[in-house]
Amino acid sequence: MRNNAELQRDVLDELLWDPSINATNVQVAANDGGVTLNGSIGSYTEMHAAERDARRVRGVFSVVNHLEVRLPPAYERTDADLVGAAKDALRWNTMVPGDRISVSSDNGRLTLRGEVPYHISGKQRTTRSVHWSV
Repeated sequence: MRNNAELQRDVLDELLWDPSINATNVQVAANDGGVTLNGSIGSYTEMHAAERDARRVRGVFSVVNHLEVRLPPAYERTDADLVGAAKDALRWNTMVPGDRISVSSDNGRLTLRGEVPYHISGKQRTTRSVHWSV
């Protein structure tokens, strides 16, 4: 079994090797096969890739992902932009009655509220109240 310093170095090497992520602001800590990722990264895709990369390293038994996603300024969006994009996505999906779902955003956290029809296998169509925050 690798010692903590070797495991830490191997995970960091794996992160730096992956061209799909920018690991410049990622710190790695290792303790008896457990790895913790701290710092910031540019997207949720990169965050999940970093965790996947860490899990791939031989000797890693668990990964705690404390990475914070910080979008580059060019990609930051206002709450109004997010609400507009969510409403567009709902409107473009014919399976979703977008007119029955309200969308709001507070500091980048989207909330969807409304009632939508759904089917339960072999049962009558019914309406369900929904409230999601993402």
